[in-house]
This record gives sequence, C-alpha cells and structure tokens, in this order.
Amino acid sequence: NTSNIRAWMGVPMQVRGKVIGYITIDGLQPGIFTAAQADLAQPFANQAAMVIENARLFESERRQLALAQAQQEIGRLLTSQMDQSQVLETILDVLNRVVPSDSASIMLVDENEQVSLSAERNLAPTPEMIGFVRSNFSHISAKFAGDDVAVIANTATDSRWIQLAGNPV
Repeated sequence: NTSNIRAWMGVPMQVRGKVIGYITIDGLQPGIFTAAQADLAQPFANQAAMVIENARLFESERRQLALAQAQQEIGRLLTSQMDQSQVLETILDVLNRVVPSDSASIMLVDENEQVSLSAERNLAPTPEMIGFVRSNFSHISAKFAGDDVAVIANTATDSRWIQLAGNPV
C-alpha cells in the first residue's frame, strides 16, 4: 500500500556508467530525506550494483560451466557403446540439467521424412498425440520455422500451439 508514503527517494544503481536498477526508499514523514542522505545513498547503491553485477557474472559462469559439462557429457556419447534408446535417455537426462522441465521428448525424422516419438520423460503420450505429430510433422515444422528455436510462453494464447481434443493445454 503506497497511500501512506509521504517521502520517496529513487537511487540509480550504476556499474561502469550503466544503470542496472534502482533502489527506492519510502518514508512515512514528509521531508524525511535530505541531500546528505542522497549523497550517502548513491555510493551505497553503486556498491550494491557492483555486488549484484558480480553475482550475475558468477551465476552466468556457473550456467556456462553446467552447459559445458552437459555438452561434454553429450560429446562422450559419440564414442559410447550404448544403443540408441540408451543414448536418447542419456540426452534427456542431460537436457533436464540444462533446461529443467515438467516433460520432454525427442522426436526423430527418418529417411522417409516420417517422424516418431523416440524418447520421452513425463509426457504420457496418447495414441492421438503420436498420430497427430506423425501425420502433421511438416505442418508443425513450418509453424516453428524449421531450424529456429521456438518458445511459446503461454500455450493458451499463442496461435502456433495446436491443441488436441482431450489433452490439457
């Protein structure tokens, strides 16, 4: 509730001359903030910005390391003696560490341009789903621009999502 705020101070957080955010400070008394407090708040905000930036860099490095480790693990599959189903299961295991999800699948296209659901996690595919994907793969590929990664933030509102009868959104 902001109705009782009588004084406010907004302090930009800057790193190397770039604003990365703001600290806002509210007061219940009018005139509670002074120029002297603003002079104290700015270096504090800039120090906080450096800490935040360092945390972001550390998190980014950690994600990059995890991705590199996942890629290395996938690379080891090139020389493994696993059969295809074991390879696909390993790929889904590693994928879940890189991009955690509620479910995932691998659909492979064969030499006749037919697609099949080759591996899945927590998907519980129905025969209708498998048949739909198989019979509409070229249509689905065109909707998602072939080589490009597609992201649907909300399947209930995105026209690219094809809802099958009886399946939840």
